[in-house]
Amino acid sequence: MMKIVWITMAILFFLIIIIFITKVNVFISYVHYGDNDELTLRLVAWKWIKYTIKIPLIKIDDSSPSIIIKEKQRTNIKQEEERLKLTLNDFLKRLRQIVEMIDHISGFYRILKRLLKRIRVHQFEWKSKIGIGDASMTGLLCGMLWSLKGMIIGVVYHYMNLQNKPLIQIAPNFQDKILQTRFQCMISFRLGHAIFAGLLFVRYWKKRPKEENSNE
Repeated sequence: MMKIVWITMAILFFLIIIIFITKVNVFISYVHYGDNDELTLRLVAWKWIKYTIKIPLIKIDDSSPSIIIKEKQRTNIKQEEERLKLTLNDFLKRLRQIVEMIDHISGFYRILKRLLKRIRVHQFEWKSKIGIGDASMTGLLCGMLWSLKGMIIGVVYHYMNLQNKPLIQIAPNFQDKILQTRFQCMISFRLGHAIFAGLLFVRYWKKRPKEENSNE
């Protein structure tokens, strides 16, 4: 009987080790061409475990060439009047809650930063072609797009482990109205690092109500 227990424990320990050292490769591809957008995610582990997700994001109808975003804003006068009647204790309580929230956010940030440093970026390619029919405005938009891509590359370089030089291209079209982009990225990480970060997230999340109850 003890032999079966030891064998079972050894198998479980071996499986846990395998899971924690498993390297996951994530291939990300985003293509915008014409009226269609498509996002493809491909996960590969141990070369034979593969999972692919294709997401068609946006398809614009020919009868409606524009996207309308409605934003509703409503002012509640009664609610504003009640806020003016807050006592000093209420104000201090709200302030304490804000401080606790900032503390938790900083804790989450430290965990996320540690996880991102474990992620290796093997490929980062972002090619775009843009034109709006006006040469000066097209040049201005290209400059803004270069700045945006530069900022994103800076964030990736600062927080992740960049293995190869990124490939960034912007091709202006001064005659036609066109917007095309192709983004390809490959990252990898150990499954154990993701599990450990998830456990730390759960630990911080569960610790929050205990601190709030102790403060009350």
